[in-house]
Amino acid sequence: MRLLLSGKLHNKLGFVEDGHDIDFENRQRLANHVEELKELCNIVKRRLASSYEQSANRYNLRRRPLSLSVDQVVWKKNYTLSDGPNWYASKLAPKFIKCKVGKKISSNVYQLKDIRSGRSLGNWHVKDIKIE
Repeated sequence: MRLLLSGKLHNKLGFVEDGHDIDFENRQRLANHVEELKELCNIVKRRLASSYEQSANRYNLRRRPLSLSVDQVVWKKNYTLSDGPNWYASKLAPKFIKCKVGKKISSNVYQLKDIRSGRSLGNWHVKDIKIE
């Protein structure tokens, strides 16, 4: 015989046969077991939250919040490729180029302008930007 939490389900599902009564002692044991599972679930939730906080602290340990203003002078990372036929080695090129912030696209992305001509250099993530 299966154990159910509600006695009404016994008749509907056909578990009660003639001459068989519902065993309330087993039903109470099942209810106690369900309560223990609820407590275990709460312990797991607390431990997951604690683990999440520890991982977040470790992940964000070296993250630096960066907020730039429009027309602020910054340095952007210079991505170049070597070109053998033209005798150009990218390792000798400047690593960063001086430019200005054009506008803020999002909290992590800024549009940069050339410092001399004012020409747009595109949208750049803060990981590629250094403050002067």
